[in-house]
Amino acid sequence: MPKKNLTTEFKRECAELVIIHGYRQDDAAKAMSVSISSIQRWVSQYQKEHKGVTPKASALTQEQLRIQALEKQVKQLENDNSLLKRFSLIRIGNEHRQQIAVRLNKMGNNVVQICRCLSIAASSFYYRAKPRVFVRKE
Repeated sequence: MPKKNLTTEFKRECAELVIIHGYRQDDAAKAMSVSISSIQRWVSQYQKEHKGVTPKASALTQEQLRIQALEKQVKQLENDNSLLKRFSLIRIGNEHRQQIAVRLNKMGNNVVQICRCLSIAASSFYYRAKPRVFVRKE
């Protein structure tokens, strides 16, 4: 027997029959022509989602669907940012990155964040940022 592809809306409706409308799980399963184990799984997932647990599978509630979409978007942006950062660091030598770090710090940016973003050691930053004293030989 081929596996049915059921929509998220259908699964949510099945869970709501039990949770909201008070159907027994076996009655809901018969009414919707699905197995009792499917109904049990969807009811359990629906209840967990309403408690704020984000499922690994496709979410049933609108809030969790939105959270999953936002998490996917964040992951994509992080990957894009990482790729762009690697590309820019290849083109900028370490010496130049240290100079940029010192300038960014003078503008009021956080040293730890600067070093992490520019992939330089904090010790390199502090070495570069330290004022130099030149003594003239006469």
